[in-house]
Amino acid sequence: MQKIILFYCSIILLFSVQGVRAQELLPVFREYGAAQGINQPFPYDILHSQSGYVWVAGENGLWKFDGQDFQHYAHEVKDSTSLAFDFVWVLFEDSKNNIWAGTYGGGVSKYDPRTDRFTNYSYQKNNLNSLSDDQVRGIAEDPKGNIWLGTSNGLCQLNPDTGDFTRYTTADGLLSKTIRQIKLSADHSRLFIATGNGLNILNLATMEFSGIKHLPDQPQSLSHFYIYDILEYPKGILWVGTGGGLDKLNLKTGHITHYQSDADPTTLSHDVIFSIAHHPDHPDKLFVGTLDGLNVLHLRKDTFSRIHSDQANPHKLQGDNIYKVSAGRDGSLWVAVYNEGIFQYHPHYHKFNSVDLVTDATDKYYSRVSSMIQHDEDEYLFTTYSGLFVQNIKTGKTAKYTISTGDQSSVNRLAMITRITPDIYWISTWAHFVYEWNHQTKSLRPLSHQTPEGHFLPEFNLPILHDSQERTWIGNSEKGLFIWNPTTQTADPFPIGDTLIQGDNHDEFISYIFEDSQQRLWVGSQGGLNLLNETDHSFTKFAHKDGDANSLSNNKVNHISEDHAGNLWVSTELGLSKFNPTDSSFTNFYTHDGLPSNVISSTLEDARHNIWVATAEGLSVLDREGNFRNYNQQDGLMDNYFIFRAAYKDSQGNLFFGSSSGLEYFDPLKIPENTKPPSVQITGIDLFNTRITPGDSSGILDRAIPYTDEISLTHEQSVISFHFTALNLINGHKNKFQYQLKGYDKSWRPLTTQRSTTYTNLPPGHYTFQVKACNNDGFWSTQHASIGLTILPPWYLTWWFKTLFTIALLGTILYQYQRIEKNKERLENLVVQRTAEIQQQKEQIETQHDSLQEKNQRIESLLRELNHRVKNNLQLVSSILNLQSRSVKDKNAKVALIDGRMRMQALSLLHQKLYVSDNDSQVNCKTYISDLFDQIEAAFKSRYKTLQYNFEGDDFSLGLDKAIPLGLILNELITNSFKHVQDEKIEIHLSLKLEEQLVHFTFWDNGDGLTSHTIRESNSFGWSMIRSLVLQLHGKLDIKESQNTKILLIFKK
Repeated sequence: MQKIILFYCSIILLFSVQGVRAQELLPVFREYGAAQGINQPFPYDILHSQSGYVWVAGENGLWKFDGQDFQHYAHEVKDSTSLAFDFVWVLFEDSKNNIWAGTYGGGVSKYDPRTDRFTNYSYQKNNLNSLSDDQVRGIAEDPKGNIWLGTSNGLCQLNPDTGDFTRYTTADGLLSKTIRQIKLSADHSRLFIATGNGLNILNLATMEFSGIKHLPDQPQSLSHFYIYDILEYPKGILWVGTGGGLDKLNLKTGHITHYQSDADPTTLSHDVIFSIAHHPDHPDKLFVGTLDGLNVLHLRKDTFSRIHSDQANPHKLQGDNIYKVSAGRDGSLWVAVYNEGIFQYHPHYHKFNSVDLVTDATDKYYSRVSSMIQHDEDEYLFTTYSGLFVQNIKTGKTAKYTISTGDQSSVNRLAMITRITPDIYWISTWAHFVYEWNHQTKSLRPLSHQTPEGHFLPEFNLPILHDSQERTWIGNSEKGLFIWNPTTQTADPFPIGDTLIQGDNHDEFISYIFEDSQQRLWVGSQGGLNLLNETDHSFTKFAHKDGDANSLSNNKVNHISEDHAGNLWVSTELGLSKFNPTDSSFTNFYTHDGLPSNVISSTLEDARHNIWVATAEGLSVLDREGNFRNYNQQDGLMDNYFIFRAAYKDSQGNLFFGSSSGLEYFDPLKIPENTKPPSVQITGIDLFNTRITPGDSSGILDRAIPYTDEISLTHEQSVISFHFTALNLINGHKNKFQYQLKGYDKSWRPLTTQRSTTYTNLPPGHYTFQVKACNNDGFWSTQHASIGLTILPPWYLTWWFKTLFTIALLGTILYQYQRIEKNKERLENLVVQRTAEIQQQKEQIETQHDSLQEKNQRIESLLRELNHRVKNNLQLVSSILNLQSRSVKDKNAKVALIDGRMRMQALSLLHQKLYVSDNDSQVNCKTYISDLFDQIEAAFKSRYKTLQYNFEGDDFSLGLDKAIPLGLILNELITNSFKHVQDEKIEIHLSLKLEEQLVHFTFWDNGDGLTSHTIRESNSFGWSMIRSLVLQLHGKLDIKESQNTKILLIFKK
């Protein structure tokens, strides 16, 4: 397939790379502009430093590129160590790795990478030992280390040790005071000096100038008086780029060969030659930048190839004013295009052949390639959204065939092609069913899209397959699967799922049909993967199940392929699924496994058994170790989005994939790899998110980080960030890193694309930060970059403080020991004295205790006597009231006297309890209430035949201030019950509970009861006294009306 685009071969061969078995590819350039981080539309020079960086000079300062990011250097008015002037003409690296920048108005600046600072040299009016002019266009270094500078006012020699300049003018032999370029000869004995009036050669041994000028009448003179660039290659041959063509000067014979432009395309494209370069990987070529395009001089043939810009193609040069051509150390070619920017070519960008078959497309949409098939050894057929393309690789001819009838915007939107016979193909379309292609007659004819019932099929038909049993299957996007009936010339329905389901049966949307190596038919739909059972024409369905990691990744199937082991690879809208037919299990792959996207368009297996995966975000290859490697437009793809189902493997092992912009094809065995390990550098350190630099106020650095082995920080500098990079100019954005802070991290951190990391609150100690990297193709750096880090402890953790502290502590301990011994002796004497005093006090206390004990006993005896006498007096009053009640005839008076007697008895009983108990201030409620009821019962039992008394009470005591009111209340209630219950049987219920220091008192009987209103409004003495006693208790009285009125009382213990 390498011959497919034969008419491009003349350009392709320009960029074949010696030593790399690369495919023949179109020259694709990568542009670097504002979107990539460099704002340099007017570049003048490109330098590849020994350390691996690319430097770009132009009208907007200097830019340093590491393969991923550009760092900008510009003039700063208040910083004398910054770049002298922002308009930079020329760059040069000396033997000490200093970068020299010749400016157009500020003299020359020397950048020292060890200090990250510039030293500037400029013209001084009254100083003959200064630079002769501030416009510097050429720079070189002689074997003694002197720097030679070409200015607009002569040649200058700088002694780097003294900083003094020696000036050379036309009086010394210069042909012109305008110097455009300086180069050291290959034998280091001469300087070649390009001037505005010819070529000067300075003999460094004799310091004598010789010159070669342009003489119109002499063919063996230079083509033009103005010299732009010079190059010695090979040794002894000097190439001179002039304003009138390219000259080749034989330094030994003095013979000059002229190369100039004319109508012949194998000559120069323009006579103004700005730049000449040779590439170590292309020893038989020279690259020439002109005012009208890039030229490649083939030295063996002595002919040129022209490469012009194509602004319609983003992968081409975007301008023809080529100001500089520079060969990279990694096999790349860099081109500075005036007013357009920087462009880079590298053969590794050409991993894939990209072809836009539809060259006349009015919209990118019509360039889509939907399927492809190999007709024979020479011819391929491609279906696109613009028609059918037939390409003959033997003749290099491509023919386009379209359907002439119908809406031209849709009728030629072809979906898929399948082979019916050696010369007959069927092509499904998006809107017009199926067309038959006759390869012999090169004609297309439509097929009928009727069903056996006479109904017309929906016209949106996507997949089509002619299988090994000579059956033709057609997948429809609305009505499911059909099989072609050659007898009736109709399409018979072949249902997959339940045909009774209407409207939401995803199995009716057929997306792909595939026959495996065992001649089994697989049908992919929007509802899953389906396997045909040839016996009963049923289908076994495999679908996604939530929570089941071994099920299909997603039900929307886009493509099916098979590997050498018989595994199926199912491309879905959400992940890639590998189906193992042995156990019917799926292994799924997603972006977190390394895929660039979860939208999978198709898959193919190559000869090494790697699986190539086309996605919505580029191509990926899964190797046999289970690792993904991803490719995108940065690797030369025309587009990152690939069309569903558009995948094909030809008989030579080439893989084809259709994308949104055309066709991608390649031989997987010839994909070039970037085997050069990246060079890793630690580029900077931040403290608290602020970059530290040599000589700044922090005082930490005296040299730039890449040249620093060790730094020390205080414990207060607790937030430190390390920045690092890997110098890889081929897809450096795909570099991956691992780092470790030895002494803190136990192992290497996981792979990351991030180029910085931050540590906080590191304990005092010594650490080593080290980092390693792999390039875009997985090749690891051979050496780690590292820097030592010491976190100094606070003053109280330093060794000297610890030593002084230990000495002070031992002294303090000794002093305290001696002091304690003296105090011990003093205390022993004091203890003896105090012991005697304590003994005396003890005897006095014991005597006082006996006296108090005796007084307490006398008080207790008096209290018992008092309670006894109070009880007797209350009994006496009770007896008097009893005698009085017998002699009183008035019923109400009699009742009042009896009630008074009962109250006296209640109080008497209470005092009796006090003087017979050990505690003369507390009364046991349970026994007191029981005895009180017995006493009241004795007074009234003659009135009732049956008396039932139910009492439930907790065992607790109350003080007199609570017991007396409670006893009187109970006396009133019980007495009232005996008075008013009309039945011969009286039932009295009493509950007394203690809950959380609250006394709950409940009382009811079997009397008719009173309403709560009656009780609250009663003016009787008994209820009035009860209400008064409740207030004395600070309690709450409640009355519950039911069959028997309940009295509830709650108060604090």
